[in-house]
This record gives sequence, C-alpha cells and structure tokens, in this order.
Amino acid sequence: MVEFASAFLIGSLVAYLLYLNIKKITDKLDRAENPSYKIYSTFAAKVEEYVEEIRDSIGNKYLLKNENDQKEIKEKLSEIVRELKFFETVSVKRMEKEEAEEKLFDILSELDSILEKNFVNGREKADELREKLQKNFEEIKNDVE
Repeated sequence: MVEFASAFLIGSLVAYLLYLNIKKITDKLDRAENPSYKIYSTFAAKVEEYVEEIRDSIGNKYLLKNENDQKEIKEKLSEIVRELKFFETVSVKRMEKEEAEEKLFDILSELDSILEKNFVNGREKADELREKLQKNFEEIKNDVE
C-alpha cells in the first residue's frame, strides 16, 4: 500500500510539472502567434512622441485658445504620456486584444478632445494627427505581421 501511495504521489508530481511546462510553452506560442501586444506597444510609443511634441510646442506650433490654461493642458498631456507608457510594460502582454484597443481608443479620444477644445484650429490639428496616426498604425501593423 505504501508503494502504491509513493507511486501515486510521484506520478501526480510529474503530471503537475508536465502541466506547468506545457502551459508555459503554449503561453509563449500564443504570444508569438498573436503579435498584437507588439503592435500596440509600438503604436503607443509613436502616439507618445506626438503628444510630447504637442506639449513641448505649446505657444509655438500649437497655440492655445486661452493662454491661462497652459499649465493645465500640459498636465493633461503629461497624464496621457503616462497612460501610454503602460503599453511599454509587460502587463500589456496579458491584456486581451479588445481590452488594449479600448484603452488606446479612450486615450486617443481624450487627446482628440483636448486638441479640439483648447487649441486654435484644434479641429484641423486633431484631423492632421488622426491621419498621421492612422498611417503610422498601418505601417506598424504591416511591419509586425
């Protein structure tokens, strides 16, 4: 009876270790086959560049409707940059594709709103940025796939 219990225990341990190794391998394969996290992290980095350019060009290329709002707008843009940095972390790999897309959409919508409401010719600036980002996204998507 002791031999049976020992064999059962060892067999269970081997089965569990096998399960862990298979899970680890399949997780790696899933990430390799689904490069969406790479697309989103690369795209978020590109958006981040544009947001930093906008923030740093306030008063020059990007004129505010109300100069008194400059500090507040820069803070909002800095918050967007912080949110975009999330996509450079490992945790974005664990997100579902739809969840990552939703988060990016929310960030881009907020940026669009900031541009339209607070900047001179904000509608045109937002349209320009949208076109650039769409082109960048397609290029990134084609490069990764």
